[in-house]
Amino acid sequence: MKKTDEFERALLDTGDNIKRGLVTVINNMGKAVALIAGAVAILVTFTDITMASLVPKDFLPPLAALIVCSYIIYFSLEDAGEELGKKTEEYMEACQKYNAAREKIGGEDIDMLRDFCRRYSEEELEFRRKSFMLTKGISLSDIEKYKAGVPMPRRKRKEVRRALSLKAVSLTPGALLSREKWSRKSELSNPEKSKLALLIIKILPSTLCMIVTVSIMLSFKSDMTASDVINSIFKLTALPLIGFKGYSAGYSYSKCNMSLWLETKANILTKFIAEKDSVKSSCEELPEKVNQTVN
Repeated sequence: MKKTDEFERALLDTGDNIKRGLVTVINNMGKAVALIAGAVAILVTFTDITMASLVPKDFLPPLAALIVCSYIIYFSLEDAGEELGKKTEEYMEACQKYNAAREKIGGEDIDMLRDFCRRYSEEELEFRRKSFMLTKGISLSDIEKYKAGVPMPRRKRKEVRRALSLKAVSLTPGALLSREKWSRKSELSNPEKSKLALLIIKILPSTLCMIVTVSIMLSFKSDMTASDVINSIFKLTALPLIGFKGYSAGYSYSKCNMSLWLETKANILTKFIAEKDSVKSSCEELPEKVNQTVN
């Protein structure tokens, strides 16, 4: 039993060490990029630089292959970075807070939540409009003058028009209770209608990559010189930079953007729960007050 506990502890420690190592790599990503850029600068300094002629036979095939590889590397490592970002303390805390708030919402609360979403969107729009007017120096009287057709400077008329054109954020119970993404459609929309289009969009990049890779024919270069090797290395230096960029972008997206998004929805749900509890307590107190009045 003791050996089993030690083995499990060793596995947990190994996982924590790997996680800390990956986080360390991401935190020092800028240094890695700087080192690669420095190596490229050294490589360029000690060689003669010439620009290749933009002839399709010599230029387009290698360029197409590098672009395909860079896209594959970027999006693959971006996904890996997102998965690591979801294991960060910030993301996990936001998930716990959001899940705790979502569990307090039952089916009987949907009607009230729908009304809450409508009022929240209206209040949020009013807040953004007043903030915009304040920063642009527009008053309520300017709005009334514009609606009445009173002449005003062109610049102010343009800003008033922008203030009035602001739209409310689409907020629905489905958007608040879904962890995946904000949905502009109704929560009752059938996902089957958009399933095929989404699948086509997802497979389109892979299809384009396959077309390029199939159309390219590879053959060994004969009589390769040191210059050929240096040129090949120089061309490949962009790939690790793109990989680092994709990995760090995915990590930051989950750690910062996604965690802030979940925390924002959790705060909105918390506000709704407080409002719901307040209404419920008021309804419970009303019969007591009526009985006291009658007695």
